[in-house]
Amino acid sequence: AAAELARVSARMRLSPPRIPLLSNVTGTWMTEAEATDPGYWARHLCEPVRFDAGMAELLGDPDRVLVEVGPGQTLGGFARQRPSAPGRPTPLAVGSLRAAGEETADEAYLLAALGRLWTAGVAPDWRGVFAGERRGRVPLPTYPFERSRYWVRPADAAKPADEAPPAGIGASTASGAPGMTRSPREVLSLSEAYVAPRGETERKLQDLWERLLGVEGIGANDNFFTLGGHSLLGTRLIARVRQEMGVELRMEALFRSPTIAAMAAEITAAKLRAVDPAALEEALDEVLRLDPEQVRALLDGEPAPAGARGAGA
Repeated sequence: AAAELARVSARMRLSPPRIPLLSNVTGTWMTEAEATDPGYWARHLCEPVRFDAGMAELLGDPDRVLVEVGPGQTLGGFARQRPSAPGRPTPLAVGSLRAAGEETADEAYLLAALGRLWTAGVAPDWRGVFAGERRGRVPLPTYPFERSRYWVRPADAAKPADEAPPAGIGASTASGAPGMTRSPREVLSLSEAYVAPRGETERKLQDLWERLLGVEGIGANDNFFTLGGHSLLGTRLIARVRQEMGVELRMEALFRSPTIAAMAAEITAAKLRAVDPAALEEALDEVLRLDPEQVRALLDGEPAPAGARGAGA
C-alpha cells in the first residue's frame, strides 16, 4: 500500500503547509521538502506516530493552549497525562466536538469550548463567531461595591491557613517534591470546585477512578475526560465496575454521566432495575420502619443506629 500511495502522491500537486505543521513521522516541524515529497507520505503510512516528541516540541512554548479538532478528547487526554516540565502547569486541552456517546447538543458543546478558550486568554474572532446574526446591546446593572478582595497570589506564594485543601485532598509543596501528593486541581488546573464523594457507592468509585487515572483527590463532580480519561480507559473502568461492584453498565453511561456522582446514580438505577419487585417492596417496608437518623446514616453508607421506631436493617 505504501508504494501505491507514493505513486498516487507523485501525480498530485503537493504544496508546503501555510500553517506550521508538526510531523508525526519526525516529531518536529514539517519542512517544505517533506511536505512535497511523495516518499514522505509513504513513510507516514508505515512509521510510528511520534506523538510524545511532537508534544514536547509544541509545548516548548508554555503559553500554548491546545484545541482538539475532532470528536471526543482522546488526544487532549494524552496531552494532559504527559509529565509537565518542572515549574510548568499541565497544558489546557479543550475538546471542540462531543464524543459519539455524549448527549450534549453540538452547539452547546462548541460554545462551551469557546468560553474555556476565551477564559484562558485566547482572542476569538468574534465577528466570525456571530456572522449572520443580529446582535443587540443589553445594558446590565453594575456590581455593588462590596469591599471583597480578589487578589490572585503568585503560584509559589504560601497559602494562608484558610485556603488549605479540603479534607481528603493531599497537599503538596510548591515545587511538587517527589513523594508528595498533589490534587487534580494543582496538576490539571481544574476549575470545578472540590466536592467530596458521599455514600459508599461514590467512595468506591473515587477509589476506582484514582487507581485507573493515577490522580488523587478526585471530587464527586470532576469530569472523567478532563482528568485525562479516554475511551480505552473508559472500557477498563466499565469492566472494573462490573468486577468490583457487580453492576453491568454500557459505555454510553460513561459519556452520559462522566462524573463520580452521576455514575453513582447510574449504578443505583441499574441495581434497582435488577431487583425483584417483591424484594424491593419488602426493603421499602423495612425503610419505612426506620427513623430519619437511621435513613440518613444508611444513605451515607454508615451503620444505622438503633432508633425509636425499629431495630434498623
